Amino acid sequence: MAKAIEYAEKHDYPAVLSYCGPAAVVRKMIRELANGYQFEDDLEVKVLGPGRERVRAAYSKEQGFVVEKRGDRWVVASFSPE
Repeated sequence: MAKAIEYAEKHDYPAVLSYCGPAAVVRKMIRELANGYQFEDDLEVKVLGPGRERVRAAYSKEQGFVVEKRGDRWVVASFSPE
């Protein structure tokens, strides 16, 4: 996630795509993270199912990032700052 955010802030579409699932997620991240994204010191990780987790700032009401295990790596499957 950190690398996907870093590249989204730089508008580097191919780099973000390498860390994300759907291209629509890449476009949304580039659009909505252009001004940066700050993680709190404490993160909340909630298991949503086998190989699927939600990551967001602790005590946050935002949806955050959903990551999925694909093969031997994790990719950002969705992102919602609200």
